[in-house]
Amino acid sequence: MTSMTSAAPSEPPSCRIAFLVGAPRSGTTLLRTLLGAHPEVACPGETGLPLLIAQLARVWYTVCTDGVDAHMPAPPPDVLAHMRDAAFAPIEHFCRALGKDVYCDKSLDAPGFLAAIDQVFPEAQYILAFRHPMDVVVSGLEASRWGFRAFGYAPYVQSSLGNFVAALLTHWLERVRLALDFEEAHGARCRRVRYEDLVAMPGDALASLFDFLQVQPDDAALARAFTGPRVALTPGDTKIAYTDTVHGRSVGRGRTVPIGLVPASLLAGVNEALAALGYGLLDDNWNTATTNLAVVRAENWAQTLERSMPSQIAPDLIAGLRETVAIVVDDVPSTGWVIDPLSGNVDRTLAGPRDVTVVGSARDLVDVLRGETDLGGLILEGRIRQRCDRASTLTDGDASPRPIDPGAATVVAAFRVLQSAIRE
Repeated sequence: MTSMTSAAPSEPPSCRIAFLVGAPRSGTTLLRTLLGAHPEVACPGETGLPLLIAQLARVWYTVCTDGVDAHMPAPPPDVLAHMRDAAFAPIEHFCRALGKDVYCDKSLDAPGFLAAIDQVFPEAQYILAFRHPMDVVVSGLEASRWGFRAFGYAPYVQSSLGNFVAALLTHWLERVRLALDFEEAHGARCRRVRYEDLVAMPGDALASLFDFLQVQPDDAALARAFTGPRVALTPGDTKIAYTDTVHGRSVGRGRTVPIGLVPASLLAGVNEALAALGYGLLDDNWNTATTNLAVVRAENWAQTLERSMPSQIAPDLIAGLRETVAIVVDDVPSTGWVIDPLSGNVDRTLAGPRDVTVVGSARDLVDVLRGETDLGGLILEGRIRQRCDRASTLTDGDASPRPIDPGAATVVAAFRVLQSAIRE
């Protein structure tokens, strides 16, 4: 590469840099939220910074060589300094604005650009996030209900139109292999975290990551992560807006993925990765092995909901709810309840004003109350709708979706109160 005009060495960075690396649907948005709750760690939504670094490398390669060389050699120090300065500018701005010392970038394109990142930020640390691939497949298919436009799935699905399971597993495997290969070469700057371990023991997982990032221990970060706004303008798992705690209810749903849809050649590679990550291997018993998936066998969902719904909620349980909330069953006419946060009464008459109305099918409402499905996902799919209008009545027929921000906290609080009352 032809040398360019010399540039003064870049100033030492004012904040330390880390990258959160993981395949889509592996819990990276949850991790970003938890890490960003630490007073020393700044972790924004998906920035695309790794792609920016790779694009900068391509631009510099082109202007330095005019595309003559077929192989791109390592950029000289002056070029790397220019690239570093360009990539570091938004990082420094973000850290200064928040008064934080560690920048952690969560971008789903990171696995494909690890070598470029390492050239520009040779001191960077890497948090490698992993999740069982069969659970990733279930999550990926749910998130792609209306098409495979996100997460980079499209080309994989296009090449495997008869088998979406194989497409998403291939997508997962390629990214996991890139992360593991990088870890093998740069292990001291990498720290693994498995989704299953994170949701089972979030405090321990966070303590390990904070130690790795060389920040102070912070036992309050877990609770603090869910107290402020969690809706980012950048891409990410939008269900985080409806999450108020770390739970493992989605762990094990991959047991429903037919093992017969995994081609033998792909299965060998997946099992190799599973062994490296400490998971059990996939075999013919995958779909029949014991699973923690709850199976609801009620023949009449409305009756099940009726039996589950409390008539009175104790003051200590309802303290987290401030607005009056109506819950309406849209597939069983005139069935619903109004929760009064002042009295704790759960009124079945559907009378009177309310601040927020939640509408959904009996089965979906049962699943949410039992913790067997994700409230945020159902809202985003339009299966559970909300409206925020104190003057609205249950007979006006308005069940249209509203923006998720105004009533999100109220809806989460209402279902959390009901779930607690049911457990009582």
